[in-house]
Amino acid sequence: MAVRDLLLGYCLGMGASKAPGGLYSELWPRDPEPHIVLAWTWSMAAISAWQIWYLHCGAIDVGVTVAVHVLCLPLIGQQRSPRLLAALFSICSGILCGFQVIDMCFDLVLLSKQHDVGRLVWHYYNTMLNSSHMNAVLLAAMVITTMGVLVGLARDHSRVRHGWYGMVFSNVAGFGCYWALVIPRYLCIRASTEYEPQFFENWSTVLICRLWMFVCLAIAMLSSLYVLVADPGEESNSLKVHSQ
Repeated sequence: MAVRDLLLGYCLGMGASKAPGGLYSELWPRDPEPHIVLAWTWSMAAISAWQIWYLHCGAIDVGVTVAVHVLCLPLIGQQRSPRLLAALFSICSGILCGFQVIDMCFDLVLLSKQHDVGRLVWHYYNTMLNSSHMNAVLLAAMVITTMGVLVGLARDHSRVRHGWYGMVFSNVAGFGCYWALVIPRYLCIRASTEYEPQFFENWSTVLICRLWMFVCLAIAMLSSLYVLVADPGEESNSLKVHSQ
């Protein structure tokens, strides 16, 4: 209980509203919604367990997972507005899109078959997938977008609520496809110590999945932009509805 109280205190204390009278504090309960806390806890526990028992990761990788979740914890506090989460969602979607653009350069070179670049591409992916700081950035983007969607759906009852549905679709369709078709290949490359040609057999599937990710990320950014450009007065009304 002491750890929980400390984490929730950190969450609720960061960035508390400085508006006169503490408007957000009056409108919202101090604690985040139980299902959002449960989702945050499950995410950290599940990913950590997967790293320990399936990937056999070291303490650094597991520590990165825990640290990223703890740093993202303030975002689920009741003082965080849906518009703030929509802005962060858009930023994280842009970061993920940038990673996809870089990876696609290697995909196109590999599939062109004009040069024997398989070993070079393997070295790139093996290095990137084993870099703790890269994994931290990717994980933070995934956690922020996932938690942001849950917060937005729970608290935004304005006319732009259906914008959050677009973000839900992009998360489920994009991440689902990526985890099913790309991540298994990445795990083989990550665990390897030498280049093997079979790593990149039928790599066109990865490219197709990456193109699908671009579509999902575009939907995500457009949906978050739709929420952001809404009349700020709409958010105040939605918060009043949520507090009742």
